[in-house]
Amino acid sequence: IAGTSMTTNPNIKAILMKREFVRMSREADEHVRFVAHILSSLSENAIFAYLGLFLFSSKYEWDAILCSIGVTSCIISRALMVVLASWFIWYMHVFRQRAGCHNNRSGVCDIEELESKESSNKEGAELSEESE
Repeated sequence: IAGTSMTTNPNIKAILMKREFVRMSREADEHVRFVAHILSSLSENAIFAYLGLFLFSSKYEWDAILCSIGVTSCIISRALMVVLASWFIWYMHVFRQRAGCHNNRSGVCDIEELESKESSNKEGAELSEESE
């Protein structure tokens, strides 16, 4: 579709601005949180147990080059992820402003309201062209 930008496509707006809420009972929510907490604790314990067994085994030899490469790669990857995540968040902020969601105090962009404004603007432009 020639002449349209990504910010004026209502389908993309609907996808990016849509917020879905899952309604669960309080009891179900507590159970889901409990199970997620238990699974994360078990995973963390398994990782640290493996690392502990690996570090204190008799076959382990310290290698300064490997340790420095590991630390350096962790720092570089963290810096890269911070930059990429910041860029993505900024892009979404700009996109939401261009879509007309920056004036909405509730933080939820009403797609139907935006579409009705766009259609009324188009009708107003057509009426002014006809009157000339």
